[in-house]
Amino acid sequence: MRKTAAMIAAALACALAAHATESEMNRVLNVWKQQYGEYKAALQFADSPEARAQISEPDGTEIAEELWKSICAKTGERATGKKGATRVSYEFDEAWAAPAVIWFVQHPAGLAQALSKKKNPQKEAAYYADQLLDSLQRVHYANPGMREVCATLAQGTTAREYEILERVYSRNQDKDARGCAALGMSIMLTNPLIASIGGSEAEVRAKRIYYLKQSLTLTADSTMFGNAKLSEVASEQAYRLRHLMPGCVPPQITVKDMGGATVKVPQQGKPHLLLFWAPESEAGADMVRGIDKMRTAHPGLEIVPVTYFATPDTIQQMQQDGVSYTCFDDENGSAARAYRIADLPTVVLVSAGCNILYIGEPNLQLQTKIDACLKEQETKPAERPRVIVEENPAPKPAAPAPAQPAQPVQAPNLEPMPQPTGDTPPTLRDMPQFDAPTLK
Repeated sequence: MRKTAAMIAAALACALAAHATESEMNRVLNVWKQQYGEYKAALQFADSPEARAQISEPDGTEIAEELWKSICAKTGERATGKKGATRVSYEFDEAWAAPAVIWFVQHPAGLAQALSKKKNPQKEAAYYADQLLDSLQRVHYANPGMREVCATLAQGTTAREYEILERVYSRNQDKDARGCAALGMSIMLTNPLIASIGGSEAEVRAKRIYYLKQSLTLTADSTMFGNAKLSEVASEQAYRLRHLMPGCVPPQITVKDMGGATVKVPQQGKPHLLLFWAPESEAGADMVRGIDKMRTAHPGLEIVPVTYFATPDTIQQMQQDGVSYTCFDDENGSAARAYRIADLPTVVLVSAGCNILYIGEPNLQLQTKIDACLKEQETKPAERPRVIVEENPAPKPAAPAPAQPAQPVQAPNLEPMPQPTGDTPPTLRDMPQFDAPTLK
């Protein structure tokens, strides 16, 4: 009897401890929500860009240690795998801990702060970051709150983040969570390492388009993806798929050469290599200083360096540094924005038929593409001209209506066209603003 009473008391103590821990987690997260709400309100009521710049976004370091204590206790060991291997389990493996796990995955600086007093904080942070991802993949993937972490996972560079998104998409019952996961997968497939597991280039492109459509079909209009509306992020991805993927017809940009003459590139009939660079980028500057050697080595290739709008003093300095030729983007960076340049230098190789062959950083793969392009150009017959997407294409005049026949013509017996269903994805919105590229 006494033994039974002791067992009941122990069970009640465990239940109360678990409840207290969950309550503590919720209390700390409520403090965070209040801090972040005050930050958003301050941004909303700031009366100038300068005032907004003075408002610092909270990083969560003030609450990280308390939040970590509420979920980090060990709960034992569990057998895993066919050979009976074991792993340590923690309270964050419990279903109720999902909000805190999601928070720490979104705020790695907070996790580092929570573990800063450990003997080897960097090693501890790396270990627990891996364990938190593992808990998302094994336990929390079906939680509706996973929609909040999909944007963070989409920034990952390994197959693990992709697998978590895939599991959320296929097993989560919340439509917003599934839609955010679908968009995350579409974004991650731009990474060559992730795309390599997705099949051929055509298959990867088809998957990206499919997941992009799914993200819009499944989500509400107000659904957020990170700090932006999902529809805006999806619109940006649609632009990249339409204009900036290998095989696409790229945007035509207008720049000015060092003499002030207007230049439109790329042009049909000759392969082009667009090199986006900045004088502050040593790697790009080295390429531009060697442009004459590049033209001698590849006489059939039109090489067009493009840098941001520069002052006369900058141009004079570039000439003194051995830069004899470049083209200039306008003050708003319209050319870089059209090609969504995020890092400098970035190169875009375009075939004579105006198809993108390569877009990315200059490397050995680029050299292989150039050699193959020029070799094909030497043996290939002239192609029919293709229309290039201009920056602001003017609408074409409507064609005149065809003359009516003298005698009525019997229409062929065609099957009725299928009507659109409710699954049709909504129209994409305008593209969001594009940030300035970073230098390498």
